[in-house]
Amino acid sequence: MRDRPEETYLDGTFSFTGRDGTEQTLTLKLRTRGKFRRKEERCDFAPLRLNFLKKQVIEDNDDVAERNGMYTINTGNISNDVLDRLQQNLVNVFQYLIGNTEFSLVGGEPDEYCCHNIDLMSATKRTPFTPLAYDFDFAGIVNAPYAKPNPRFEHQSVRHRLFRGQCRNNELLPGTLQQFLDKKDAIYGIVDELELLSSRSKRDVTRYLGDFFDQISQPKSVDARFIKKCEDSP
Repeated sequence: MRDRPEETYLDGTFSFTGRDGTEQTLTLKLRTRGKFRRKEERCDFAPLRLNFLKKQVIEDNDDVAERNGMYTINTGNISNDVLDRLQQNLVNVFQYLIGNTEFSLVGGEPDEYCCHNIDLMSATKRTPFTPLAYDFDFAGIVNAPYAKPNPRFEHQSVRHRLFRGQCRNNELLPGTLQQFLDKKDAIYGIVDELELLSSRSKRDVTRYLGDFFDQISQPKSVDARFIKKCEDSP
């Protein structure tokens, strides 16, 4: 926390107690990460990038792709029409569910591959690409104390939801929303089973999820919050 290295890794170890009760220690490299949160005036404890040896642990995006019979795609910025529409809609509704606007399915950070907090995959190495979302600490469902609303949208709180789906996919919306309604009990079950969440946090998350399910259960709400809020971009 004193040096907050941006690129140079420091040597370290990671110790934990396994399910069988035995203590395990792994070697790793680590450095601070992020732009906004790495600044000392914003976070007294900056987020860390833990770089484990791949042979020891941790499933990365290539492993996820291989497990699903796909390939990772490294490309520059793209247009919406090269994305799988069903998965694109699914990701956009999921981001709405968790109250996350800190992502882009078509553009990456400067000097980085597309896309922002989204990995692209393909079963054929060609289009259509399948977007896979990650990095949710600025989401309303997390409500991290350091999280700030995306200035692009002029929201007062990270808990404010905004649908960023494509208007061209509105015809797919009923089916996408039904997928979430079908998994409603399972989603609540995930929250109930999180042992590290306090009872207070569980109640808070459950209320936040409840607002989402109430919204997608009412046709007028769907029209106002999804259909009329869609984006019409290339």
